[in-house]
Amino acid sequence: MAVQLYTGDGKGKTTAAFGLALRAAGHGQRIFIAQFMKDRPYGELRAVSAIPNIEVARFGWDACIHREEVSEFHIQRTRDGLETCKRMAASGRYAILVLDEILVAQWFGLVG
Repeated sequence: MAVQLYTGDGKGKTTAAFGLALRAAGHGQRIFIAQFMKDRPYGELRAVSAIPNIEVARFGWDACIHREEVSEFHIQRTRDGLETCKRMAASGRYAILVLDEILVAQWFGLVG
């Protein structure tokens, strides 16, 4: 299995990951996308919502926070997401797992 990391300040990371998912979906593969750090509707999310072989789960919250505002709620949401990702990876049903914003979650101290 290959690993791709999209990093950097600003826009483009989610778009790149969703682009990879769209390409794979077009070839009939199943994709699981876990979104960390966000729980608001985004354009990419709306675009893939009608594609049956892309499943999206969100493990964020609807307000932006700063690193010093991290609470047990944020940590638990991230843990829940990671546990879900582990189950999805072990299921063997998906060709691609996208962990959107997981590196930001790690930087915030949400990944133990």
